[in-house]
Amino acid sequence: MVRPLIDVYFIGCYFGTGEWEASVQVGSCKPTQNIILIVSLIPFHIRFWQCINRFYETKMWFPHLVNGGKYLASILMLVMAYFRNTTPGYDQTYLLIGIFSTCYSYAWDLYMDWGLLRGTKPGQRLLRDRLKFPPHYYYFSIITNLLLRLTWLIAFIPPSAYPQIMQRTDMMFFFLALGECYRRAQWSLFRVENENVNNFEKYRSIMEIPKLPDDYQNGQSY
Repeated sequence: MVRPLIDVYFIGCYFGTGEWEASVQVGSCKPTQNIILIVSLIPFHIRFWQCINRFYETKMWFPHLVNGGKYLASILMLVMAYFRNTTPGYDQTYLLIGIFSTCYSYAWDLYMDWGLLRGTKPGQRLLRDRLKFPPHYYYFSIITNLLLRLTWLIAFIPPSAYPQIMQRTDMMFFFLALGECYRRAQWSLFRVENENVNNFEKYRSIMEIPKLPDDYQNGQSY
């Protein structure tokens, strides 16, 4: 969610300066920590207040306040990342909050958004009873979702330990953005599939939407 926004900043600056590699390293396009923090907070801030609004409208603390807590943890993690990059001595605090936020979001992904960890059938204890895809799709996604959520740990790895191609700032941003796009596409696939088969949020009380009388006008159905 955050990395693509930073990349949009870089791309816009690239078209303005015409110097991609220089702009992301030492040029005028290199963002300050303040800009990175502000841009990073925008999507989490919006989602947090959406959760608060849903609670206000429904009076249901679960799942809305719990979901809001997830975004609040992400906001706190971003603030700690800012302090870590600007003030010495925040490494341990950032690491602890990062682990908490990652576990919070990861557990929400699996249990609430994907409806997993609810299975009763043998061989599907970590999944659920109703599946639209082969089980190995879900196991693969459980692992890759966690790995891609842990990319923030790269900040603790010395740059000299990266492969040579990843030592370039622009290439690092590119691969991280690509991984985040894949993670969110994967999340969307199983989120929609889960809602289709289980309807956890109770948007409708039946599995299929019936055809309305207007659908049969002129003898045609859709």
